[in-house]
Amino acid sequence: MKKGIKAISVTMAFVMAIVFLFAGCSGSSKYADNVSMSGMATEEKAYDYNAKMSAEAPASGSMFKSEEFDTDGSLADNMEATERKIIRNAALNVQTTEYDKAIEALAELVSRYNGYIQDMSSYGRSIGNDYSTRHSEYVVRIPSSNLDAFLYEKDSIGTVTFANAWQEDVTMSYYDQTSRLTALRAKEERLLAILEKAVKLADIIELENALSETIYEIEAITSSLNRLDNQITYSTVTISIDEVTKPVTVYDAPTTLSERIAHEFTSTLEDVGMFFADFTVSLIGAIPVLVVLAIVAVIVILIVKSVIKKSKRKKAASKIAYEQYQKTQQQTPQQTVQEQQAPSNEEKK
Repeated sequence: MKKGIKAISVTMAFVMAIVFLFAGCSGSSKYADNVSMSGMATEEKAYDYNAKMSAEAPASGSMFKSEEFDTDGSLADNMEATERKIIRNAALNVQTTEYDKAIEALAELVSRYNGYIQDMSSYGRSIGNDYSTRHSEYVVRIPSSNLDAFLYEKDSIGTVTFANAWQEDVTMSYYDQTSRLTALRAKEERLLAILEKAVKLADIIELENALSETIYEIEAITSSLNRLDNQITYSTVTISIDEVTKPVTVYDAPTTLSERIAHEFTSTLEDVGMFFADFTVSLIGAIPVLVVLAIVAVIVILIVKSVIKKSKRKKAASKIAYEQYQKTQQQTPQQTVQEQQAPSNEEKK
């Protein structure tokens, strides 16, 4: 009996071992399949991600190499080793009594320093036609290397009443965009390479969308860099030209009491002289209007006198008529009594 129980136990143990063995093989196979499928998917994603990261990374020929940041990682400290990108601009206000000559002098000065006129606006009329003066606004572009020489000869245009020059450092922005542009072009090439190998329609559509966005960014950055290059290469100078009867005179500030009195007295005399000059010019200029007004005044006076005379005549006539009426009223009662007495005398006879 004990031997039969022992045999049954051994048999059951053997069967259970076989069952566990098959279960382990099946689980191992499924696990291997899962690992294989997951590994394939992960490898595909890793390939896409690495391709994208490789496209985003700057090329080896980029303006900023990785070894440039091996000390402190600061971009600003490494700008000294690169070419500075500076935008230089200026503004001028000019007064002149010879407007046409000033315009010619400006055009000649711009041409001499290889510049060009970008924009121009003008209004007003010449002093000979009207008392309003002319004014012009010019926007000229001068090569940055010639800007200092151009500004040095600004007095050849006229009397300069205002001059200002300033500059803007765009070095960091310029090279940052350059680096970004290099990375985007590398990304574009990588996307094109992946697109050639793509088979699935969804992958093709996704790659084309990414490629369109990349091309759009490349065009935008390229346009921005071209604009910066133009502003860096050619400085912008804004020039305002005013036609005046007398340009502004620059005086040294008076310091002593006598100088202050002399300056104030001279200024007052100039103001008084200008007032009488303007008054005389205005008076002479108004002669045609004054003549017309005088003629109108004479006509009005004659009409008023004629009306007054007629009014006096009417009053005199009315007075005479009234006096005659009064006399008539006084004579009427006496005639009435005489007429009443006339029949009674006839009856007596």
